[in-house]
Amino acid sequence: MYPIEELIQNRMKELGLTRSEVARRVGYKNLSKGVRKLQEYMVDGVPSGLYDNDFWQAIEVDRNLYQDTLQRTWDLMEQEEQEHARRLEELMQKNYTPHLYVVTERWRPSNLTICAFLGLHRYKKEPLPQNFNSLTEKGRGEAIQQAIRSSLSHYHGTIPLYGNIRGFLLHTVFGIHYKNCPALDLEGRPVDDPSLYDERYIDDGTGKPVITYMKIRNRLAVADLV
Repeated sequence: MYPIEELIQNRMKELGLTRSEVARRVGYKNLSKGVRKLQEYMVDGVPSGLYDNDFWQAIEVDRNLYQDTLQRTWDLMEQEEQEHARRLEELMQKNYTPHLYVVTERWRPSNLTICAFLGLHRYKKEPLPQNFNSLTEKGRGEAIQQAIRSSLSHYHGTIPLYGNIRGFLLHTVFGIHYKNCPALDLEGRPVDDPSLYDERYIDDGTGKPVITYMKIRNRLAVADLV
């Protein structure tokens, strides 16, 4: 429970107020809306509607105490957000897999809806062995060749809606941007071809795993992080 929610609930209890009565005090005619806005305020700490900075008067509390409580709520939320970002970064690093970024004629699919429905974006990254960086030079070369063959075989050298495959970017270090990765041709040979570096990529350009909100919640829960 955030400090602002605790303060509001304590004052409501001390004054014998229901949420509808609090909503009426701040001026809501539509009490259902007022109660909903109050609930949102107590949960996320962001006053909206008629719950502005003068709300302290409605719950009959010292103005300085109210503002201090609100500031402590925001500080706590910021800390939680930073901690969440740190844990997410750790989670993505743990789930990172070396891969080839597949450079195609278009960095963006011609039809986003169909692409999302079919999951075609997954073909923009061809995974390499998890232990790629610890392989011998020969082993890394063989892994790259196998990944290239796999990528080219999915749709005969193309990715639907993205166009023909033009080359690959070798991504083997978590967090590094694609623009700093070696470029390879369709045979896996290093090439100096600036055109293989897109201005934009399907992710943030650092090759981090794409993890949905629900996956984040589930994986953090498994790791006892939530």
